[in-house]
Amino acid sequence: SSEETKEDNFNVETISQLNERVKCRNPEGSLDVSIHLVSPDWGKQIVDHHRLLFYEHIDQDFDVFVHTEDDTLIRPSNIISFMDEMEKVRLLVGDERLPDYSI
Repeated sequence: SSEETKEDNFNVETISQLNERVKCRNPEGSLDVSIHLVSPDWGKQIVDHHRLLFYEHIDQDFDVFVHTEDDTLIRPSNIISFMDEMEKVRLLVGDERLPDYSI
């Protein structure tokens, strides 16, 4: 069906390599990564698919939600840098005003 994601397309070796490379810098922390591949049958509505995923998981208190398309490379180090910079902003403006500075 064109409305289903294709989440089981990665072989065990690829998932294992990803898990080895994506580690939390906090020894007591953890990272949960989900990859959703969407069928091109979605057509132009594919641009809205990430919103469905976001709203399905909005109550899970994620620190960051990343959406990318196949032509964008986002490394774990990019996400860590983003989180570090957002922490600096939080320290400057406080928790109450932080949402004004989030993207």
